Amino acid sequence: MSEPSATMPPPASVPPTDPALREMAAKLGTMFDTAGVTRPDEAAQIAPVLNLKLPPDDLAREVANLLASKDGRWGLYRWQRDIVTVDEQEGAREVMKPKRFRTWLPTFRGVYPVERWQKTEEKDAQGRDVLKAVKGGLTKDQAETLLESDVLRLSLPELRGVNPIKMPVMDGGLDDRGLQRLRLLQPGFDAASGIYTCRSGVTYAEDMSFDDAVSYLWNLFRWFGWRDVQRDFSIHLAAMVTMFGRGIYAGKAPMFFYNANIQESGKTTLASYVTWLVHGSMRTRPLLPDAEDKLQELLNTAALRGNPYVFFDNVDWDGQQVKTVLLDEWLTNAEKEFRKLGGNDEGQVVLRAMTLGTGNNVTLSADLQRRTLLADLLNRTTGRDRELPDSVEKLDAKFFANIENRKKGLAAVWALIRQWDVDGRPKWPFRELGSFNQWSLVVPAIVLHAGRKGAEQEWNCLLEPQNENIGDKESTEIRKLVAFALDEFGAKDDGAMREAFEITVAQFAGVARRHAVATHKLWPEKDIESVMQTEGKAGGWKYSAPTSNEPLDDLEDFDRPPAMSADDQAKRERSASEWLSPKTRSSFGNELKTRLHELDFKSGSGQLYRLTHLAGVSPARYSVEKVK
Repeated sequence: MSEPSATMPPPASVPPTDPALREMAAKLGTMFDTAGVTRPDEAAQIAPVLNLKLPPDDLAREVANLLASKDGRWGLYRWQRDIVTVDEQEGAREVMKPKRFRTWLPTFRGVYPVERWQKTEEKDAQGRDVLKAVKGGLTKDQAETLLESDVLRLSLPELRGVNPIKMPVMDGGLDDRGLQRLRLLQPGFDAASGIYTCRSGVTYAEDMSFDDAVSYLWNLFRWFGWRDVQRDFSIHLAAMVTMFGRGIYAGKAPMFFYNANIQESGKTTLASYVTWLVHGSMRTRPLLPDAEDKLQELLNTAALRGNPYVFFDNVDWDGQQVKTVLLDEWLTNAEKEFRKLGGNDEGQVVLRAMTLGTGNNVTLSADLQRRTLLADLLNRTTGRDRELPDSVEKLDAKFFANIENRKKGLAAVWALIRQWDVDGRPKWPFRELGSFNQWSLVVPAIVLHAGRKGAEQEWNCLLEPQNENIGDKESTEIRKLVAFALDEFGAKDDGAMREAFEITVAQFAGVARRHAVATHKLWPEKDIESVMQTEGKAGGWKYSAPTSNEPLDDLEDFDRPPAMSADDQAKRERSASEWLSPKTRSSFGNELKTRLHELDFKSGSGQLYRLTHLAGVSPARYSVEKVK
């Protein structure tokens, strides 16, 4: 009688054949599984026998040996600290529970659990008794013990992610050019990357031409109201590459935020396309002011579930700056610590999710701004009133319902990545984005290469926004303030810039008032006129007039502009511009120290200078040195 198949549980009435052969085949099978090598047919046909009478530690080792395989063939994985299975069609992870494990082990692994051996009346060729295996089953306690066992958990292949479709990875292996190998994952579990790719995922052409891909994506999105079509469109393209190419860059990616000037601008449509293209979904979440507890819960849930993205739609903080430390940390931290809801257990998970957002006329905090790529949409009319050429493909409900559109978009994004690889992976030639350096070396380079080679355009997704009314207004104002100050105090008589010089806090205040920039911390004397109105009041501004031998016919004429020379009036205004009350000296001085100390800024001519606050020096000032 033949031995039961390894993939089906043997009936209880069938005894295993030659014990020595069975034992040898089982040991060979374990070796093949551990090494990730396909078993010979003869080894695969042996149903592994599991002695249920073994002590717990021995039983755990036996089961660990039976389930250990680098290629994930048995369908059981280690996900963070859980043991899970993956739905082959949908990709959903399910934590293995003891009750399920009792039937899963014999059904899906083909294990033959033996309660005891029963003597029969038969004899073998050597005259020995033939024993019959009596089938048993794991007890609830045994199943719980096994699933809690570190021996079993650590023997399983590690699951690092689940892809709904074929997506690229860049793993540690080198190609013939000495570069990290770029490859498109195929359905099933990939041992090298630890990623499982669903078998029912949308299939798409892997050979779309590069020119067709660039043309398709450009024509699909060019008609949106980009304020700067090359910069803002390139941010949208970078969002698609970032989502699809999650496996080709290390670390985190910045947040992608679509900011519009009016409603019905297409911002949600654009962000939804990014998530729909790869994951077939557009799940949005709120980002509300004064709701940190809810945001913490949302981010914890996303981390625990391993969500591929978090999408905040229609962010509206009533004109206030969007500022949240939780989101700042979420965007940059590689891992997240959390306390499980309803319990005291703490955990830590690796963060891989991409973050998107949309809103109208949104301003961001300085910390959030530097972690965000802000695509800016400027529309003169709402979407319903906008007139477009008849040839333009509209991204409406009908478009998103057509699976062919998703296939074409995926083929196009893969073509951009593939061509960048074929062309030797041209390097990113500009500045990197702080906190996202590894991402900066890959995604912006792919987008720039696509623009230069396929469209003869400079698609630079890391360009600074030109719209001063969005994003981090305060940082934009500070950069303008410093540029004005550098040009004024750093220029020599011949127009050349000095290598080193100093600027006082009072001089910065004067520049701020004279140019009406970054005056927030100078309130209530934000302008020169407000300062001059404090003259004669306790603690107010005082001006010492130049000595003169000419008598004053009327003391009231002293402050009358028509009776004062233009030169004297200019001196008074400059003196007033640099005046600081004790309150503004503190608030403005602290603001400058926070935003300027040991940082580099560009002058109006583009030269880079480093500012350093000089401690213990009066009057308070900064040393300025040209960066070599």
